[in-house]
Amino acid sequence: MAQGLEEVALIFRRLLSSAGTVLLAVSVASLPALADVQAEPAVEAVAQQSGGEPALLKIANRQIILMRASVSGTEPPERVEASTDRIHQLVDKGGPLQVTTRAVPGAIAVLIDGRTALRVWPGDVDRDAGETDIEVAAAAAANLQRALDEIREGQDARTLLPAVGVSLLATILLAGLFWLMLRCYRWLSRRAHAMVQRRFPKQLPDWAGQVVGEAAVAGLFTVPLKLVALLLGVLFTYEWAAFVLGRFPYTRPWGEALLGNLLRTLGRFGAAVFDGHCIHGRPVEIANLLFGGSFRRRSLLRCLFEDLT
Repeated sequence: MAQGLEEVALIFRRLLSSAGTVLLAVSVASLPALADVQAEPAVEAVAQQSGGEPALLKIANRQIILMRASVSGTEPPERVEASTDRIHQLVDKGGPLQVTTRAVPGAIAVLIDGRTALRVWPGDVDRDAGETDIEVAAAAAANLQRALDEIREGQDARTLLPAVGVSLLATILLAGLFWLMLRCYRWLSRRAHAMVQRRFPKQLPDWAGQVVGEAAVAGLFTVPLKLVALLLGVLFTYEWAAFVLGRFPYTRPWGEALLGNLLRTLGRFGAAVFDGHCIHGRPVEIANLLFGGSFRRRSLLRCLFEDLT
């Protein structure tokens, strides 16, 4: 009887020892997971710290993302520099250069061929503008994919040669337009001088010819022609520059910016005209609006060339 009790007690002690070993193993195995769970909020808190001035990441002249967050003491300009170097290294390695996104602890990673190119942290998102983490990361991935495609396009001579040919044709067309515009200006100028010579003696007294002169009066008639010719020349040159820059991958963002600026500026100029800024046609107001006046605190010509840096 005593021997049986001893065997039962021995079995019970072995069961307790096995249970303790299992519990210890489970506790040790769960420590890394608990550490990850505890560390993740800390990483997110660091990412959401406000840094200095936001920095814009640009690849191949294409805007990728505006970095705002300071991560682990790394300011946005330093993050931009590190991301630029990492992307260039991934491009130099070759491959399909496919851009994807993946959620990581505290951020969303933008990947090139499965390798991290940059991270979008919560602090990079402008909540006041209604942005979300997923939307900002998706936009950054789309912009980066387009930039990488243009890098590959710029390395292919088969795509550059047609662009050079089209640019030469556009240049020839621009020269033809300038030649035609010059011919029209000269013809209209001669007509204005002939009209002044016919009507000047009848409309003014004899002494006016000695004081003013026919040439001065004819010059007044040609001032509107010169202004129209100048504006048309600027418009043609602007359109030519936007078209030619858009043919080449590296300068394509500049061409797109020029075209977008032109459309926006024409819309603003038309709105300013109909709002009464120059509806009366006073030359001083028109000149200020075109070349340096308060066109929403910017002149028309400055609006045409914004967003190029």
